[in-house]
Amino acid sequence: VPAPATEEATETREGDIVVTADRREQRLQDFAGTAASFSGDDLQARGIQDFSDFNDVLPGLSVANVGGNVEIYIRGVGSSNNTELGDPAAATHWDGVYLPRPAGIGSAFFDIQRVEVNTGPQGTLRGRNATAGSVNIITWKPGLGVFDAELEGEYGNYNQRSIRGVVNVPIGDRAAVRFSGLALSHDSYYNNVGPVREIDTAEAEDNYAARLQFLFEPTDRLRILVAGDYIHETGTGYTGTNYANPLGNDIDPDDVPNPRNVIARGFTPDLDTKHWGIRGEITYDLTDDVKLEYTGSYRDLVYDYDAVTPISPFYEGVIENLSRRSNDQTADPNDFVDPAIVLRETLDNFSRFRSITDSVSHYHELRLADTSGPLIWSLGVNYFKEDQFAFLGSAADRNLFFSGAEFNTQTNAEAWAGYGDATYEVNDRLRLTAGIRYTDERKSREGVAARYGFALGDGNFNCCGGVRVGTEGF
Repeated sequence: VPAPATEEATETREGDIVVTADRREQRLQDFAGTAASFSGDDLQARGIQDFSDFNDVLPGLSVANVGGNVEIYIRGVGSSNNTELGDPAAATHWDGVYLPRPAGIGSAFFDIQRVEVNTGPQGTLRGRNATAGSVNIITWKPGLGVFDAELEGEYGNYNQRSIRGVVNVPIGDRAAVRFSGLALSHDSYYNNVGPVREIDTAEAEDNYAARLQFLFEPTDRLRILVAGDYIHETGTGYTGTNYANPLGNDIDPDDVPNPRNVIARGFTPDLDTKHWGIRGEITYDLTDDVKLEYTGSYRDLVYDYDAVTPISPFYEGVIENLSRRSNDQTADPNDFVDPAIVLRETLDNFSRFRSITDSVSHYHELRLADTSGPLIWSLGVNYFKEDQFAFLGSAADRNLFFSGAEFNTQTNAEAWAGYGDATYEVNDRLRLTAGIRYTDERKSREGVAARYGFALGDGNFNCCGGVRVGTEGF
């Protein structure tokens, strides 16, 4: 799709890469810091279709999907606490809006103009939780006076099917609408080689997303953009491969011929993620160099995952090891029970967990900036509010007694911040930069965090057995 008239292309005719690492357009070679930029063509050439595909693309950048949560590390700095109490140390921004919970954002990777990775603290420029740096995802905006249309489809192994489409429609000389969408699905990357073949395994996906943007420029100085997006991800999630069984039976991982072959149990994992938002941007040029910008956003994320882990990857002797009463490999042969009986009971184990996160966030930023030298400066204030409901529950089946856990909380966070940043260009070789930020943030939580257990015994208080409450439908 050609670059819309209102956007500069990521690369100039001379091949110079243009970035907005310090929130103004400049050549990457002139940026006094460490940053990297990937254009939409770069993403396509590298086969990047998801946020987690950025892992190992850039030295020092790690992006991982951990149980549906996106964890970002820049130069080894990040945070693995992706619960409602934790916040990332590397910030994710989507068209200038801070995303506190980027779950599901991978399916929004279409019609992307560029992705910028800024290394090092960004608090005086990018705001909240950017100690390690920030990842800024910038989509193509509507182009004035431009009609564009594109449709792309693909088919691959694991029955992968995807279709992407873009339509840019001008409305007179001062307005335009841009619609883009994605639909992607594929089968599981695992194979259930157990006897109950009706159970599907993890990592199957059936996702779709859409984005609608409206741009209006009533004067040469005023620019108004309103955008909305919706993401829906379903499938079987990310339970992974359970190596506890082979390791517990002295099986080296190298002795597992194919870790994708697993013995599934219980039921098919079920993932359902809905992530949507609306945002508005108003930019007014007070002078040719000084701009006043407002950005406001509302986002709603619901992540719901109900799952069991597989019994084990398949390896030679796994059935016998499942039936062994002891891990002692020198045990007497009489220390075995019928493998068919034990395997049947293991397959009928409905021990399970369910994780639900409901995050509603508000983001507002007002910023005044001078983007011309030799003195470049910006002043801003922003407001962030997030209300979260988090649930994690588990139930154990086929134990001597019932055990379970419940983590059920409501967490509220609210933050105000003011910041300033200035750079003075002394000469072509020397620039001086200073910044300051003040933040007042409060977070509170209330709810239940508990472990439960009960047992059935006889009149002589002999314990236990016969307790099954984790069965299907529980």
